[in-house]
Amino acid sequence: MRIQTNLTRRGAIYYFRTRIPADLVPHYKRLELVISLKTTNKQEAISKARFQRLKLDHEFTQARALILNKNTNNIEVKFNSEIWDMGQNTYAPASFTLSNIREHHSLEDLLDYWIAQRPKRANTILEAKTAIKRLSELTTSKSALSVTKYHIVTLKDLLIKSGKSPATVQSQINLLRAIFQTAVDNDKLPKNPAAGVRAPIVKPLTKSRIPFSTKELETIFNSSIYTQGERPKAGAGEASFWIPLLALWSGARLEELGQLHVDDIQVESSIQHIHITTEGGDKNLKTMSSKRRVPIHPELLKYGFMVYVESIKREGHKRLFPLLTAAEGRPKTAGFSKWFGRHLRKTLKIEDSRKVFHSFRHGFKDACRISGVLSEHHDRLTGHSNNSVGDSYGGEHYPLKPLNEAIIILHYENLNLSHLYKTEFEN
Repeated sequence: MRIQTNLTRRGAIYYFRTRIPADLVPHYKRLELVISLKTTNKQEAISKARFQRLKLDHEFTQARALILNKNTNNIEVKFNSEIWDMGQNTYAPASFTLSNIREHHSLEDLLDYWIAQRPKRANTILEAKTAIKRLSELTTSKSALSVTKYHIVTLKDLLIKSGKSPATVQSQINLLRAIFQTAVDNDKLPKNPAAGVRAPIVKPLTKSRIPFSTKELETIFNSSIYTQGERPKAGAGEASFWIPLLALWSGARLEELGQLHVDDIQVESSIQHIHITTEGGDKNLKTMSSKRRVPIHPELLKYGFMVYVESIKREGHKRLFPLLTAAEGRPKTAGFSKWFGRHLRKTLKIEDSRKVFHSFRHGFKDACRISGVLSEHHDRLTGHSNNSVGDSYGGEHYPLKPLNEAIIILHYENLNLSHLYKTEFEN
């Protein structure tokens, strides 16, 4: 008696019944599989049938991989359940064998191979490891050959259901797609199971990040950190004072500032500047265009920034903000970012969720436009590529002189931070 799709009962026992895909019939030498679920309980049978469908998807995918590949050792795929043998008119174990197939790789093997192809940001590697771990939890086989599009789609749906944003989900899928595609391109897998999988596209009604208002900037820079010498431990001491100011006047990303070395503060042709680079080790940049030189704004000099740099140098520290720490594989500023978020919301009462540390960068771009800085120059200052053919011409670095001229005219309308001119770093 047929109960529902793929579920059949003979006597009191339930069976899972399905047709073998047409492309695999010649290799399995049968048209269908009827697998005993070894239960008389309908609800248990329904549950086991779902699992059996997933298991067969694995086995069919592996079988196709065996057919496609002709490179290494023999392998035998065995069904661990009883299968109806039409020739013998009975139930019996069945197997499928092909020789000379590609070696098996685990998901972890593919991840390691992808990482080894070229340098990647520590945060990207961490996110990729998370994606692989989540995917591994959905599979019942250690072989990457067993992963199907079904698993990728299931992972996507589970992440969305758990409350992850579409952007976060898409990022995880993109990483998996890149890992699998690297394996395909290097003859380690026959196809990419993540190809074509997309998270739902949800267009935001408002921008996700916006600049701080002048009033909010005054609130930030009139806090006890800037008026009473407070240095929160969670803010990594002096980092809590200098990193927001550097972001305000350079437009740099948080991690770019947090990973700076003392030697990254340089002088060329009498122009003091910040060299944002991966040189010196233990650093990562978001893109190739992120490598740049940013002249130090005159306001930062008035606050005593170079005095601070010299004090750190005299103490023998390599890093500009030595108290910034993070777990292995995490960005240097992971803890600082959390502290700054709490500082904004709880201490300063800036509660708009679109106002975050990155708002300094947005505000810098607006200030450049208002100040009349050419777009070519403020793109160079912030590490944005304009994709011009001309970008491939010239020296390794964009000339400092025009960038310094741009920095000098940069200002924030109606923002007065002159109370910071005399600091504890002033001679």
